[in-house]
Amino acid sequence: MKKSVIVIALLFVSTFTFAQWTLDKGHSKATFIAKHHGISEVDGYFKKMDGKITASKDDLSDAVFELTIETPSINTDLEMRDNHLKRGVRINAEQY
Repeated sequence: MKKSVIVIALLFVSTFTFAQWTLDKGHSKATFIAKHHGISEVDGYFKKMDGKITASKDDLSDAVFELTIETPSINTDLEMRDNHLKRGVRINAEQY
């Protein structure tokens, strides 16, 4: 009985010394705002992304943030501009 209590206690402690959170895609968005010829601003977002945060300290001072964005999923609400950006003028979607 003592051995099982110790094992359970160690497992319980280890879950609190290491934490990992994954991105909730339904409630997250990677957005951007860019200057357009210095006159106006263009905003957009990326439809496909994934991310996680890993930390072992309570204050998150050792947190590691990982974010992966699929550049071909860019959306600025203007298909011609999106295609222009994807062709490598600003984002080489095939390479990255």
